[in-house]
Amino acid sequence: MKTNKRKRNLLLLALVLALAVTLPTFAQEPGQNSTAAQRPPESQQPALNQDPVENLQLTGEQRAAIRAIRIANKDEQFVVNQRLRRARMALEDALDEDYPNEALIEQRVKEVGEAQAAQARMKALQELRIRRVLTPAQQATLRELRQSIRDAELRRQRRMQNQNDGRPLRNGQTQGNGVAPGPALRRNTLPRRP
Repeated sequence: MKTNKRKRNLLLLALVLALAVTLPTFAQEPGQNSTAAQRPPESQQPALNQDPVENLQLTGEQRAAIRAIRIANKDEQFVVNQRLRRARMALEDALDEDYPNEALIEQRVKEVGEAQAAQARMKALQELRIRRVLTPAQQATLRELRQSIRDAELRRQRRMQNQNDGRPLRNGQTQGNGVAPGPALRRNTLPRRP
C-alpha cells in the first residue's frame, strides 16, 4: 500500500517536473500572445492525451515566468539531490558493514528521511510558484491531466494484477514490492540433489 502511494506521488512529481522541463521547448515567439479570447471553443479543445503543455495553452509571459522559476531553483535542486544521494550511499555503506552498528544505521535512516523531506519541500514550493502563474482554467486543466494520469496508472496496475492472478510467479520473479522472492521461489532456484 505504501509503495503504491509512493509510486503515485513520484508519478505526480514526475509530471510536474516534465512540465517544468518541457516548457522552454515550447516557448512562443514574443509576438504570439495567446489569450483567452483567442482560444478555440470547448468543442475544438485538444484532447487531453496530446502534449500536456499545449493543453495548458500558456502565454509567452507565463512560459517566461515558469522558465525563471525553474532557473532560480536549479542550484537548490542540485544541492538537495546531492544531499539525498549522499545520504542513501551512507546508509548503504552502513548496512554493508561486516558488523552493522544499529545506532549508526538509525542515524543514516534519519538523514535519508530529512533529505527526502527537503526534496519534497523544494518540489512542492516550485510547483506552488508555477501554479501561481497559471490561470484558474489552466489549473483546472492541470488537475484533469493529473487525474487522467492517475487513472491510467491505476488501470495499468489492475492489468498487471489481473495478469498475475491465478498464475504462480516464475523463478526469480517478485511481486514488484522490492522484497526478494520467498522461500518457495528460492527453493526452486537451487540445484536439485541427484
